[in-house]
Amino acid sequence: MDSRSTSPSDPSGPALLPATMVGRPFGSDEAGRPIGRTKGSFIRATVEYMLECVAQRTAAALPPDGQADAVSQAKAAALEQLLTRLNAAIPDPRYHVTVDYLMNEGHIYSVEFDAFLSHICRELSGDPRFDPRAGGFTGRTVFVPSQDRPFRQADCRSRYRPGD
Repeated sequence: MDSRSTSPSDPSGPALLPATMVGRPFGSDEAGRPIGRTKGSFIRATVEYMLECVAQRTAAALPPDGQADAVSQAKAAALEQLLTRLNAAIPDPRYHVTVDYLMNEGHIYSVEFDAFLSHICRELSGDPRFDPRAGGFTGRTVFVPSQDRPFRQADCRSRYRPGD
């Protein structure tokens, strides 16, 4: 299955991806150098956020009494479709992934794998603005310092006064 879903005439859609990945998704590259640009925690958070979007979309379309089973089935179907599409994009079957492998935060992936996973998750989520790294997911948040240098102790005291 091709990961492309947006027509070239639709400039608002996500970028088109090739049908298959060129490089290895994890492990070592062809020259023996370790592949390690995207941490497993980011991959897991992306998958969890996609599943949460699927759950919310499914629950919103149903009456409250029938939501639990339908939500579970929708999440399982989305996860199965994610794995099917990801593995179809990985030419070498030795690098095919499972749910357990994706959800293990100890793994490190290539940028290309992250791009494919994010693209597929965006489509499955049903949210065109899908971006778990923007802080819209309930998983671990990533702290990105916004200061060039730390606050001086006096600055901290003047900004935080108990009881204010």
